[in-house]
Order: sequence, then structure tokens, then C-alpha cells
Amino acid sequence: MNGFQDFWKGLVNAWQHHSVFQRPAVTLWFFRTWWLQNKKLLQAKQANVLYFGPVYSEFGHVLLHILPFLAYAHYKLGIEKIVVCTNQVYKPLFDFVFPKAVCELISLPDHIGAYTPSVNKLPEGIDAEMKNSIIQFQNALESHNGFDLLDGKAYWYVFRNWHLANKHQYLPPIKSDSPTPESKPKVMIFPRKKGAEYTANNGGPWDYPLLVNKLLDFAQVVVAGHPNLSVSEGYSDHPDLSFAWDNQSLLNESSTCQLIITQHSGACILGDYVGVDTLILFNGTPPIKGLDETMRFRRHIQKGNFYFAHNLEEVDAFLIKRFKLQHETT
Repeated sequence: MNGFQDFWKGLVNAWQHHSVFQRPAVTLWFFRTWWLQNKKLLQAKQANVLYFGPVYSEFGHVLLHILPFLAYAHYKLGIEKIVVCTNQVYKPLFDFVFPKAVCELISLPDHIGAYTPSVNKLPEGIDAEMKNSIIQFQNALESHNGFDLLDGKAYWYVFRNWHLANKHQYLPPIKSDSPTPESKPKVMIFPRKKGAEYTANNGGPWDYPLLVNKLLDFAQVVVAGHPNLSVSEGYSDHPDLSFAWDNQSLLNESSTCQLIITQHSGACILGDYVGVDTLILFNGTPPIKGLDETMRFRRHIQKGNFYFAHNLEEVDAFLIKRFKLQHETT
């Protein structure tokens, strides 16, 4: 897919939410907003500083759309200062990608437990502390002509497709810390519980405690995620079972894993940051809604492969083949 196809995809998606009579105005808005992205990036390069946010996104949006663009701005364009307003829960991810002197974070309070992130929409009912942080940052955005992510239409239809079409995506080389040899490989699993019980994007529910116990026959297992958005109870006490309930622990553990297991959610992008393959769980009948878009947006940063399993038997079969282990079924 070339840049024009990405441009066209964004425009068509914007058209779908408007009548035929509204589409000429939408087209003009789209062209103007696309042009403004170029202008903002050029001005940021000239000023050697880029202002960006506020970012109150889902985990996957941070990994797939936010960090690769900002990394491109620093590592490829040479912009020495990135100023980002984001939820403080994501600070370890920014620290992982950028040297300390490069990225200045203006932290929003961590209310993910109370306000579930959705795309990049600030939740309703935010408290005064968060409102004040956002107002101050928006003033800085305006004075520096920064990228305002609170413009939801511009973010969804234009910004994401714009930086993809122009190949404004980059991830720095994978850190070369070699995992310590173990008697068993290490697998990280994300027991997701966010959203409806069944969705066309994520499939149906899994018995994660049962799945983890099966994985322990093959590997050391790390159960990972945000505790408010994950199945965090019901696991058997086992010496090879560990947990990563915050992003710093998640990054530390994933860098020494041999496989990540998750539903089709934001966690499937993590493997591209650490060079690890991902087994995507989908309890349902393909196709997986949105998977083609996930693949489209990661094509410039892909460093791991996707595999798929639709039931426990397919998980078993994959692990046997992957790790060349003998597994006795009961």
C-alpha cells in the first residue's frame, strides 16, 4: 500500500459519517487538516521542539500511533525536544523509547481505573487537577502550533493516516540485552477483560486461569496488563508464575520473553518494541474485525510476527510446534 492509498482510506472513512451533500465540505476540511500536519511538523523541526497531546489514549494507540511518530520526529528529523502531555501511567513507555533529555512529560493524573481510555477521548467528569493540566498544556500548544490530539476528527481521520502515508513512523533498534537461558521459555499473556464479553475485534471470553495453567506446562508465565482492565484473580499459586501489573514491569519482562499472547488488542503491538512474536487469541469465527487496519498501521514498524489461535487445542498445537516440546494430554 502506498501513501496515496492511506490518504484515500482516511478520506473515505471521514465521508462515511456524512451525507453526500456534506462531503465537499468534509473533503476541503480533510485537505486543509492534512496540509496543517505538514506545516506543524516543519515548524517543529525549525524550532527544534515538538509539542504534542494531550494523550489519554488506549494502550494500543500509544504504541501504534503516538510513539512511532514522535520517535520519527526525534531520531529521523533530529528534533531534540519532545513535549508531551499524557497520562502518567504511560511514562515508562516514553522513557523506553527516548533518552531522558529528549522527552519532557507533562503528566495527567492516572485515573485509568476510574476512566477507561477510549481511542484518544478525554473521559467525562474529569477532576479539577486534570482539567488544569490540560488547559495549561493547550495554551502551550497554541503558542507553539503543536499537535492537538483533543481534535478527535483530526486525530482519527487525518493524523493517523497522514504520518503513515508519509512514513513518519520509526522505532529505535531493539535493545540487545540477551535473556538469561532458562529451563523453560518465558511467555507473557495479557488476560484482557475490557469492554463487552464478545466483540468482532476481540472475540469471546477466555478462561484465563485455565489457559495460564496450561501454559505453565510449556513455559514460565508472566501475567501482564493494567489490573483494572485485566483478569487479575483466579490463578493457581505456582513458582513459575509472575505478574506485571504496571508498564515498567511489563517492559522489563517482555524484553526477556520469547512469546506474547493476547487478544487482538493494543498489547499485540508490544512485540514490535521488543522483537517478540505474538500469538493472538480469538474465540470466534474469523475474520477478526480491524486486523487489516492493525497490519496497515504497523507495516513500517513491524519487528515481530503474528500467529493465531481460536481455542485451547490450537494454543497447545502452536506451543508444541513453537517450542518443540512433548506435551502429554490428559
